Amino acid sequence: MQIELIPALKNPNIKSKLENLFLTCKNFMGCTAFWSIGIDFFQNKALAFALKKPNSFLCADIQFPTNLDKILEYSKYGVTEIYLHKYRQAPNKNNKNKNTNLLHSKILVFVLNDTDAEIWVGSHNLTGYAILGVNLEASITIKCKITDTIYQDVYNYLQYVKNEYCFKFDPKMIDIYKKLQEDAKKTTEIIDTAIKNIITLVGYNMDKLAKEKIIQLLSIYEESDKFGKYKIIGSTVYLHTYDIGLKKEYLYECTIAQSGKFGKDKLELEFIEPRRFAYIGTSKLPFLRPEAKISEEMLLFVQYFVTLSITKSNIDNFEIYQKPTEEDLSFWKTATNNPYKYKLTNDTILFGEQDDLNYKIQEATFDKSVTKIKIDLTKYWEKYGNKLEKFYSELNILIENELLFIQDYRKDLFKDERIEIPDGLTYLDYDKTSQFIDFLKKMKKDNDLPSYVKSQIERMIIFLKTKE
Repeated sequence: MQIELIPALKNPNIKSKLENLFLTCKNFMGCTAFWSIGIDFFQNKALAFALKKPNSFLCADIQFPTNLDKILEYSKYGVTEIYLHKYRQAPNKNNKNKNTNLLHSKILVFVLNDTDAEIWVGSHNLTGYAILGVNLEASITIKCKITDTIYQDVYNYLQYVKNEYCFKFDPKMIDIYKKLQEDAKKTTEIIDTAIKNIITLVGYNMDKLAKEKIIQLLSIYEESDKFGKYKIIGSTVYLHTYDIGLKKEYLYECTIAQSGKFGKDKLELEFIEPRRFAYIGTSKLPFLRPEAKISEEMLLFVQYFVTLSITKSNIDNFEIYQKPTEEDLSFWKTATNNPYKYKLTNDTILFGEQDDLNYKIQEATFDKSVTKIKIDLTKYWEKYGNKLEKFYSELNILIENELLFIQDYRKDLFKDERIEIPDGLTYLDYDKTSQFIDFLKKMKKDNDLPSYVKSQIERMIIFLKTKE
């Protein structure tokens, strides 16, 4: 066995060395992070010549700076054993501007004859800068017998990468591959579909909301910045409603008449007239309560409020869909069963990468359109209605006892009934063990309901054309 460090200090160009190995080897196997050299980079199309030999193959990551057009040149020349790595780290707020590639191995194996092989392990990618010596690169070459353990280990590794981490290159899919590189944030099915501000409420007598004129939404468990889109007075919001008794959906067009964030100076706002209102931000579909006057005690639990004025009713021929997530609009999908799973251990918290424990591994897919998930509450209410109605009943009991919670909190906090509650005290100021807060936290963590019956304030609407 002979081991050598390459390239030489005074001659970092390894192009001719690789050319010779590609042309003379019995077969070639390899794995590289990036592949950007075309078919004519080497003399006599040496790399393509090697890849067309029996039992040869090459794997590369699909992401930039891999050049898919260059790889296509090899395919058109008749090379069939090309594989692309199909996983990546899901982009998030911490890595959205960083490389999400997960394939970093650079291994080349040249089977020289029936007994001998040469293995390259190092930093060289199949890029011009690496091979010509522009980059500062270093690799180890190992000349060995194919019966040696090191050869068997490397052979098994490359086969594992090819079979478990990659898919075979198909020239007919080149456009999809390019969309994967670009993250394919939008697809043809979504382009012409507008995302609207749509609030879904459930309750009784929802067919008579036009007579109510005003609907009040009170945020009790969401950060106010999530309702920023509702700050623009006069903007349009669609109210999607489901009548529990009639088992029917209705759609209303509304304008935002008033909105704001509650604070120390906001409790002086008077909601004098009785009105129907709903608490939003409970992780479940908001329940529109019967008409009632909203007391100051109730407002102590509110972070943000939105007042809707109904401007148009009896809107028909519509369909409501879940708002597509960024993942829905991408050709990359969360990989629930992938070979990277076992790698995510507590060791990844080293070097300040704690957030990486929560990252998702995504897999390249080839769907040309997004599957839209229609929200059909009429159809699914029989299955999920009992759970939601139980939740509403428990929540209503707690809300009706709000003043008692406030009084109990005041006694516990100040140990003196004569001390008045401070101005602007909200539910967030309550003790963490309070019954009301514990209930909301439990509901927040309850994941046993599908997303179309959970609280969402932004959905997708399609107005259907009336048949002539």
